[in-house]
Amino acid sequence: AVYTREKELGWDEFRIPGTGGLALATVFAGLCGSSARAVIESPIEYAKVKRQTGQTWHFNEVYQGFFMQLPRT
Repeated sequence: AVYTREKELGWDEFRIPGTGGLALATVFAGLCGSSARAVIESPIEYAKVKRQTGQTWHFNEVYQGFFMQLPRT
């Protein structure tokens, strides 16, 4: 959806120099997608690990480790 909107606005025309024609819109769409994945996946991973280790989990800690997972995606 992000890339489609950028294409409608004409933002896909700008190419990053020295990358062989990589569009800036492609990079931005990838960043949006990976950030959304981290937001959705982080609480699921947290609950999974807590359950596997037999610990109780707390709602206010579900994004613990989010900033470690964000660059990984």
